[in-house]
Amino acid sequence: MAKVWDIIWHNEPFHWAIAFVLIVATIIELYTLWQYWRSECGTTGDSIQFLSNLKEGKNIKLLDKVRLWLKKHLGTDDLSRIKQQFQQDSNFILIKYPSVLARPIPRSSLRFVTTLCTAIGLLGTFYGIQQGLQGINLSTKDTNELITASKELLMGMKTAFSTSMMGLGSGSVFTLVLFICDSGRQERRDSLRHKLNAIATLKTADNSNHEVAEALSLVAKNLTVLKQLNAEGIGQAVGKSIAEQFAGLNQLSAQAIGKAVGQQMFPALEAIFKDQKKLREV
Repeated sequence: MAKVWDIIWHNEPFHWAIAFVLIVATIIELYTLWQYWRSECGTTGDSIQFLSNLKEGKNIKLLDKVRLWLKKHLGTDDLSRIKQQFQQDSNFILIKYPSVLARPIPRSSLRFVTTLCTAIGLLGTFYGIQQGLQGINLSTKDTNELITASKELLMGMKTAFSTSMMGLGSGSVFTLVLFICDSGRQERRDSLRHKLNAIATLKTADNSNHEVAEALSLVAKNLTVLKQLNAEGIGQAVGKSIAEQFAGLNQLSAQAIGKAVGQQMFPALEAIFKDQKKLREV
């Protein structure tokens, strides 16, 4: 390993430049991975864990960020309503799917670093060759001078090849870093998506139609009592009710009777109006 390092590293400016670019880019890429893992997916992960614990009947503290997530994606942060909904549907109903799990994982903006490291290595290669050739005097016939020039050329070629190797090697290393970080983001998103799909269902048109059907069924159930009455029975019941409500009106003046009738009938009419409005909404 030490021999390989001695071949690659020659303490030249180009070597330092490649090392600086590689280290800084790796730190930034790892930071973006951590940011995606904890910041972008953190609240969603904590909320999914909260729902899983709630499903199992565990008592845990409801954090503010989880409360906001529940309001946004379940429509409420009332735990009793959420539990009731889960018991009714055997799943939590999402009104909005988390966007961080729906969209593709973010692509790294540092993919150019691989090309940059290679380019710096090639630049160092040509610099080393030029540096080695610069001290050669082709017109000289002095053997000692030619030997000295040859040594300088070999030193320049050594720098040239070492910078090329370091540039290509650093580019390959950072490609591996990109692969690891992309795999980490993919694993994080897919894991949260799998956990959420196991305990929650996105509210769709089918869910809404099911709720409407249940509401209509409840209305029909409340009205089944009318099937047991014929027209005569309904008339007698209505007459009896009116007679009870208007008892004692024969002792009042016309103005008092009108006022009393209004006071007696207004609550009933208002209730009928509200019921009709609810039926129209359903």
